[in-house]
Amino acid sequence: ELEDAHVRHDGGALFPEPWTVARFRFRGGWSFRESAGASFLFAGGPSTLWYSAAAPATIEIGGQRVELAPTGDAFASVALELPKAPGRYTLRCVKGDPVVDRIDAK
Repeated sequence: ELEDAHVRHDGGALFPEPWTVARFRFRGGWSFRESAGASFLFAGGPSTLWYSAAAPATIEIGGQRVELAPTGDAFASVALELPKAPGRYTLRCVKGDPVVDRIDAK
């Protein structure tokens, strides 16, 4: 979860905003813009990234670029093959404005 205490954000914003009425009813995460990023502790290895994107987006994570297809208002997932090394990973938005919900290790 990109809202956890160990996550260091470099731009972007919480989505939906903290004072949104009934925020718990919305699926959200961290909204990225081009050049915004976040670093977080992660186990690495095969993983699934959950996101939404109004238009095509590109991110960099674990030394690789990942193209994110548009999802409209829905959330979708994309498989990642991250290095199998626990540590601090950085996710940086290269293009677009995706909302990343979470990254699950498989």
